[in-house]
Amino acid sequence: PDEITKISGDAQSGQVGTTLAQTLKVRVFDTGSNPIAGIPVTFTSPAGGGVIITAQPVSTDATGFAECTVRIGGLAGAAATTFSATDDSPRKENLVHRSNP
Repeated sequence: PDEITKISGDAQSGQVGTTLAQTLKVRVFDTGSNPIAGIPVTFTSPAGGGVIITAQPVSTDATGFAECTVRIGGLAGAAATTFSATDDSPRKENLVHRSNP
């Protein structure tokens, strides 16, 4: 893939231990800006920052989308969930969420 872009789920907040209201959603494109199906995307969160509920990796659907559900971790404050497409040269980016005590 040439590009992986965050679509939705960024900048959410919620109570510690609850599930984020929106899934974290990204889209993968080739060099011609066409969405790519079947690309494995891995979402990861730092220890204490969140729990990825969706099994990993997540394959992109027919329109290039991949999404996951995150439960907010036990530490209050900002945390970033990293996503990357699994290929020869993975591109990484973050979706940020904040937990309230």
